[in-house]
Amino acid sequence: MNDERTIVLGLLSDVLLPGEELALDDASCEPESLKRARKRKAARVVALPLDFALQLPSFVTGRVGVLAEVVSLARGGVRLRGLRRARVVDVETAEPFAARLELLDEVDAARVAARVLSLARERSSAESVPALRAIERTLATHGALARSVADGDPPAPDTPSAVAPDAATVLESLAARLAAGDTSHAERARILPIATEIARTLGIAEPLAGRKLGGPLEVVAQKLERLPLPEAARAVARERLALLADMPRNAHDYHTYLAHLTLLADLPWGEPPPATIDLDEVTRRLDAEHEGLARPKRRVLEHLAVRKLGGSSRGLVLCLAGPPGVGKTTIARSIAEGLGRPLVRVPLGGVHDECEIRGHRQSFHAASPGRIVQGMRQAGRTDPVLLLDELDKIGQESFRSPAAALLEVLDPEQHHAFSDNFLGAPYDLSKVLFIATANDVDRILPALRDRLEVVELDGYTLGEKVRIASRHVLPRLARSHGLAAPLTADAETLAAIVEGYTREPGVRELERVLSAVHRARAVELARGAAASDAPITIAEITTVHGPPRHRRVPPATRLPIGSAHGLSVGGDGGGAVLPIEVLRAPARGARPELHLTGLQGEVMRESARTALSRIAAEASAIGAPDAALVADLHVHIAEGAVRKEGPSAGVPLYLAIRSAITGLAVRGDVAWTGEITLHGAVLAVGGVRAKVLAAERAGLRAVIVPEANRADVPAEARIEILFVRDLAEAAAIAWDEPSPPSVA
Repeated sequence: MNDERTIVLGLLSDVLLPGEELALDDASCEPESLKRARKRKAARVVALPLDFALQLPSFVTGRVGVLAEVVSLARGGVRLRGLRRARVVDVETAEPFAARLELLDEVDAARVAARVLSLARERSSAESVPALRAIERTLATHGALARSVADGDPPAPDTPSAVAPDAATVLESLAARLAAGDTSHAERARILPIATEIARTLGIAEPLAGRKLGGPLEVVAQKLERLPLPEAARAVARERLALLADMPRNAHDYHTYLAHLTLLADLPWGEPPPATIDLDEVTRRLDAEHEGLARPKRRVLEHLAVRKLGGSSRGLVLCLAGPPGVGKTTIARSIAEGLGRPLVRVPLGGVHDECEIRGHRQSFHAASPGRIVQGMRQAGRTDPVLLLDELDKIGQESFRSPAAALLEVLDPEQHHAFSDNFLGAPYDLSKVLFIATANDVDRILPALRDRLEVVELDGYTLGEKVRIASRHVLPRLARSHGLAAPLTADAETLAAIVEGYTREPGVRELERVLSAVHRARAVELARGAAASDAPITIAEITTVHGPPRHRRVPPATRLPIGSAHGLSVGGDGGGAVLPIEVLRAPARGARPELHLTGLQGEVMRESARTALSRIAAEASAIGAPDAALVADLHVHIAEGAVRKEGPSAGVPLYLAIRSAITGLAVRGDVAWTGEITLHGAVLAVGGVRAKVLAAERAGLRAVIVPEANRADVPAEARIEILFVRDLAEAAAIAWDEPSPPSVA
C-alpha cells in the first residue's frame, strides 16, 4: 500500500501501459484533472481510463490504472511514461483529485495479450466480431504491447491463465472505447457482456458464486442471482459486485454503488403475471365510483378496448384533462383496480430537470434514480398503471427540459429500452399502462400532446353533484370521521349547499363543507352525547359555516349600456362568467383610440379590433351615429389581476362595443361565447362544456354557442342553449330582434 497521494489524470480515448511512453493531447484527457496536474506541476500521475469525463472524482475508487512519470507537461498536451500498475484505493473529491494507490505486481504482457486474442477468436458467434475487432485495435494502438504479442507464442488453449493486470487494462480500454464510440446502445449491450466473460475467464473478474462478499452485499448478490435479469443488466450487476468486493466500506462511493445494486435487486424484471383487460370489470368500477361523466367513461372503455385488441392506439397515452376535483385521479384508480394492476402516482408538477425523469449519474453527489424507475420499484411488477400527474405543470425551459425524457418514456418505439442514468442498464417499460392528468391541455408541449389521447372532464351539473354527495361523499366522510353510520341529507338540502357554498366545477369544496358538519358531530360524540342519525339540515350548515357565501340573484333583464357577459375557461380547466365593459368617451387626439385593460392577451386584443372594424363597416345598417364612431373606446374585462387570453370572446366583445356605440343595452340573462371574422361569421371555440356549466352555476337563463359547437354541448345541462352562425343572429338575441337562431 502506498500512503502517498498521487494526482489522478483521466484518459478519455486512450490507455497507457507499463514500460510505454505515450503522448496525449488535451482532447484525450479529462479537462479538470489535466488542469489540476498542470497547476501542481505534477511529476507523477496515475493514468486512469475513463468511460466518460463525469466519472471524476467520484466514480473511480477500486479501478486500475498505471502510475506514470510526467515526461513533459505543455499547454498542448502531456507526455507520460508508464511505470507500474496501480489500483485506486480512494480519491479526494476536492482539489487536486489526489488518490491513494495500491501498487500491483507486473506480469508477462505478451502472454496475457495473446491469451486475450486467443479467447476472443475461439468464440465463433457473430456477436463476438465487434469485441474481437475492438481488442485488436486496442492492442495495435500501443507499440510496446503489440511488439510483445508479435514476438510471443500464443499459449495452448488449455494453458491456465494468470490473474493479469495488463489484460485488465486492455479490457477497461475496450469498455471505454465501446461506451464512447459510435455503436448503438443495443450493440453495446451485446458487446459488453462478451468483454466481461473474457475478463472472468482471465481471472480478472471472478464469477459471483464463490465470492466472499459478506454483509448486505451478500444479501443483494443472492437476490440478484435469483432474478431474471436481462444480460445487459446482469453484466452491470456483476461488474458492480466485483468492484464493491474490493472496495473499503468507508470509501467515498461505496454506499452509492450499494444503493445502485439494491435498486437493481428491488426492480421488477421479467414477464408480468398473466392478465387480461376485463372491460366489464372496468365498467363496473367506473359506474360504482363515478356519477355521470358518460362521455369520459365511454372514451376510457374505447381506449382500453383498442389496447386489448392490439390496435394502433397502443402507443397513445390516455390523458384525463379537467379542473381540480372532477375525479381524474379516482378514474385512474378505478381503471387500475378494474385491470387488477397496482396504481403508482408519478408527480410531475414543478419538475424542471430531466434528471428528475431520467435519474442522476452515479458520479454525482446524492445521485438517485428518476421518478419513472422509482415508480416501477414501488409498483413491484412490470405492468403497473403509472399515473403521470399534472403533466401540464412540468417545466418548459429549453435547457435540461424534462420533456425530452418524457418523450422517450411515452414513445412506443423507445420505451422498451428506457435509459435511466442511475440504473445504467436498459429497462423495459413496454408493458406499462401510462395515464396522464392535466388541468389545461393547452399548456402541454406540442410534442408531448401529440402522444396523448385527451379525455375532457369539465365538471358536474347541479344534479350530478347532489347524487355524488348522497352516494359517495357522505358514506366516505362517515368512515373517515369515525361515525357508526353515514349521515343523510335530502336532495333539496344538498342542492342548497351546492348553490350557496360552492361555485366550483368539481366536488372538492362540497366535500370540505360537508366534512365540517361531520367534525361538529364528532365533537358531540366525543363529549358523550348520544349518536344522532338526524339528517343534515340547512340550519346546521348555517350554524357551522355561517350564511351562504353565494346567493342566486335573478339576472337583470338588461345590462348597463356597453356591457355583456362572456365565458372563459381558466388555467385550472374550470369555466367562469367573464364580465365585459366598454365605455365611450370623446376623442382626445386627432384620431380615435381603442384602450384595452384587464390583462388581455394578444388574441383578445385582436378580437376587440376585429369587432370594432366590423361595427364600423355596418354602421349605417345598425344605426350607429357618426359621432360615436370617432370617439375613444375603453374596453375593460374585470379581475384585472387574472390574465385572460384565447379565441372565444369575439361575440361578447362585439356586442359590448356595439352597445356602447349605439346606446342599446344587451340582455342580462344570457352569456356568449364564440370567435368572429371581419365578415361577421361566428367560429367554433373550445371548452364549451365548462362554459355552459359556469353559466348554469351563475344562474343565467341561456348560453349562446357557435353552431359548429353543437356536438360539444352537455346533454345534462339545465340551461337553454341557443346556436348562432353569424353576428346577425347573435344581435337578434341580444336586442330581441327578428330572425331567431336555432334552439337546442
